[in-house]
Amino acid sequence: MTDRFSIYGGPGLRVLLDGMAGSDIHSRSGYLNAVADRYRKICIRSRPTLSVGEWCCLIDALNGTVLSDNIDYGSTILWGSIEDACKLDGLGEKWSIDGPALVAKLKQLDLAGVVSVIDAVERFWATQDGAAITSWRDVLAPIVGAEHITD
Repeated sequence: MTDRFSIYGGPGLRVLLDGMAGSDIHSRSGYLNAVADRYRKICIRSRPTLSVGEWCCLIDALNGTVLSDNIDYGSTILWGSIEDACKLDGLGEKWSIDGPALVAKLKQLDLAGVVSVIDAVERFWATQDGAAITSWRDVLAPIVGAEHITD
């Protein structure tokens, strides 16, 4: 069974839907579901494999950062935020990671990889309820995918 709900579309959604105007392939709902499924699969396949500490550093450093407003700057914001957080706030030491090595990994990501990391960070913060975290791996696995976490 599917859920029915209202959404309000911005300019990006309008462009997407207008591109399918008159198509017999999909209804609007069918097309949006297909796009969402494609997006989810692209994120899963493009997500880098990082250590628990590296994922935690990303999540910690990007807390409160608006990442999705302009994806054209997403890559720079992503690695620049981590570089600053490690240098200025000591997050590399806090999470027991090599900060410059994480920055180098992030600089190598293509657009899909950057989007997948931003998606994972936003999903993490959207799911937090203030409860104490006893196992970061257990919290991260359903969000980033266990296959994208190393020890």
